[in-house]
Amino acid sequence: MLRIAAPESVYSDFLDSGLNAFLELHPEINVSVKINDSSEVYNMMESGVIDFGFASFESDREGIIHRHLYDQTFAVVSFQDFPLSDGLLNPVQLDSSKEIKLSGGNFSNISIWRDKWFADKPSGRIEINSPHMMVNLLKHPETWAILPEATARNMHELYSIKAFSLSDAPESRKIYLLRHAGKPRTEAEALFSKEFGFI
Repeated sequence: MLRIAAPESVYSDFLDSGLNAFLELHPEINVSVKINDSSEVYNMMESGVIDFGFASFESDREGIIHRHLYDQTFAVVSFQDFPLSDGLLNPVQLDSSKEIKLSGGNFSNISIWRDKWFADKPSGRIEINSPHMMVNLLKHPETWAILPEATARNMHELYSIKAFSLSDAPESRKIYLLRHAGKPRTEAEALFSKEFGFI
């Protein structure tokens, strides 16, 4: 059994398609995937209940190696149309009180972006840690959310929700691969590492 934990956005934009390919190549390997916020992924790695973890921040917890994997960029999703300039959405067109906030990870870059554009304006009232669970909430008039861009594109395909690139987007956030320090790799872990290019 290969045990993995990741935030939903990382699963959606990085692991999903690759995991399908991995399972097809290795029918002898069973996989358990837990969807958890980054801090909980660290806890699970620290307690030894997972083999691989993915998180949106670095931590110096003892016995855990973290390695920068890729950068997540951000986009806005909404069922509403917005006028675009050169194909981009200007944040000034967004009503800050209608935002549905994604929680559960390191979104400090989004907080900085909010302060830049909406510091003196009302804040959205809802926070949720699952992009896919916010779909019905986004059906209310003028509501919107800012999400990792690959997740936004995935939601566009699944729910016909609109995804908009921003003329001024938050700085991207770093995603890290977590591993146990000094723990011998099982054959399943070695194969997973090879297929995903972690070696």
